[in-house]
Amino acid sequence: MPAPFDLTVPAAARALSCSPPTVRKMVDDEILHAEATVKGTRTFLRLRSDEVDAYVAEHGPVTGRVRRRDDPAIKQLSAIREDIANLRNDVHQLQEVAAPKSGDAGELVALREAFQLQRAALALLQEADRERSKATALLMDAMRAFEAADGKRREAVVAFDGIVGALTLPRQVSDLGVDTAQPGQDPRPSSSS
Repeated sequence: MPAPFDLTVPAAARALSCSPPTVRKMVDDEILHAEATVKGTRTFLRLRSDEVDAYVAEHGPVTGRVRRRDDPAIKQLSAIREDIANLRNDVHQLQEVAAPKSGDAGELVALREAFQLQRAALALLQEADRERSKATALLMDAMRAFEAADGKRREAVVAFDGIVGALTLPRQVSDLGVDTAQPGQDPRPSSSS
C-alpha cells in the first residue's frame, strides 16, 4: 500500500529548501505527485513525505537551482551555454575531418590540420569571451547611467518642491493684479475734460 499524502505544501517546501510556489510548480511539471483537496473555492495539495525525501536524496535541495525564466542574467547564461555547445560540436566535427590518415606522411598532415583547427576553435572561444566582456561592460555603463539619471531626477524633484513651497497664495484679488471693475463698468479710468 503506498504511503499516505501526509505533507502540506509549506512542509514540503521546508524539506526541499525552496518556496511553496516552487513546490506547486514541481507538482505542475509532474516532478512530484500530490493529492488535491477542494475546500470551498480553494484547492489544497498534500504530498507524500517518502517521495519528497527520495527526491532530496537523489537530487539534493532545490535552493538556488530554480530561477525565473525571464531573468536577463539567466537568458544571457543560456545563450553562453548554447554558444559553448555549438563550439564543442564544431570542434568535434573538425576533429572527425582531421582524423589520422594511413602512413607517416598522412598522419603528419592530419596532425597539422587538427592543430590548425584547434587553433581556430580556440580563437573563436577567445573572441566569444571578449564579446561577453564587452557586453558586461556595456551593461555596467548602462547601470551607471541609469543611477546618474535617477540622481538627477531626485535633484529635480527637490528643486521643484522648493519652488512650489516658495509660492504663496494671494489673500486678496488685488494681489493678483487683476482689474476689479464691476460688470458693465468701463475698466478704463475716466478722464474728465
